[in-house]
Amino acid sequence: MGFLDDLKKQAQALQKQQRIDEAAFERNAMLTDAACKTVFQYWLELARDLNVIRPPARGRWVFDTANTLDGMLERLHFEDFRIDSRRKRMRDLELYDHAVITCWVRGGRRMEITKDFPPEAERVATRIQQAGIVAPVDMLRDDVTGKFRASRFEFDADVRVGARAVPDHEQGKLQFTTTNFDRLESLIVEFPAQRVGTELLDELAKWWLGEPNTFTASGQIVQIIEPR
Repeated sequence: MGFLDDLKKQAQALQKQQRIDEAAFERNAMLTDAACKTVFQYWLELARDLNVIRPPARGRWVFDTANTLDGMLERLHFEDFRIDSRRKRMRDLELYDHAVITCWVRGGRRMEITKDFPPEAERVATRIQQAGIVAPVDMLRDDVTGKFRASRFEFDADVRVGARAVPDHEQGKLQFTTTNFDRLESLIVEFPAQRVGTELLDELAKWWLGEPNTFTASGQIVQIIEPR
């Protein structure tokens, strides 16, 4: 066998492997994209229904020890549900990039928080940001010396709540990022695409509405993000 024949065999083996890899990718991509489409369509109906129901929010969202939204002590509601999705091109296929559903917890309260210790002010700022609130900080200074006295935050205490589904078409998985369902916290939970269907999405919706559920227990928690 000549050198050229040897190179030809190597090229043919590589081409065969590439065809196998491409076929595996396409199977995973189609399965994952179908799962993401199921998520989007489920959330579309969920948002439509919950905008009518305006369900009570039973969570507890803490900005500091004296400023808390507590659904067990006051009338709070989930409202203004919205959904969105984006598409992308990948290996000549048009696929989902992500699907997202969001709403607000609104209690009609305005909060004013003043902190004279910078680390405490930073913690409050982090929690405000986690809540999806834009609240510029007002730096209070002594009228005579001009020295810093305190940081003051004033804002409408409305918390943005949501979930985002991001498909991994190559690995055949979906990652769900849930934000502020019942506290100021984000979780990333991963599932194989074939497990993502109406039953799993029901469990996610139950968690959102404060009902017993198995959503996080049935997936792999990748990350928990809590403001300090």
